[in-house]
Amino acid sequence: LAWAVPCAALATGINLMSQVSLFMRQPITPTLFRVDLEVSQMWVAYNFLLAFLISFRTGKAYSRWWEGGTLLQQARGEWFNAFSSLIAFSSSDASKIEEVNKFQQMLATLM
Repeated sequence: LAWAVPCAALATGINLMSQVSLFMRQPITPTLFRVDLEVSQMWVAYNFLLAFLISFRTGKAYSRWWEGGTLLQQARGEWFNAFSSLIAFSSSDASKIEEVNKFQQMLATLM
């Protein structure tokens, strides 16, 4: 809604400017060619601005998505590193083999 109202007002203003002079309240038709040229210039400017804004916002959204994916992979790598360190540094004592297996199974379940 925050973008819709100003855009609707802008479109209405452009439409009114193309049909009626704001100062004289008369149609601006000195020559038919000039009116068509002014309207086409307004449309070109409007379409250029719209295309610029859409491409800018799309690029910004893509860069945010890519940064989120990168951070997610980094966090996944940290968790994998912690998990492998806990498995590697588990006790190899024969009397604790049952506790070590239980601990490793619990880690695997949490991952």
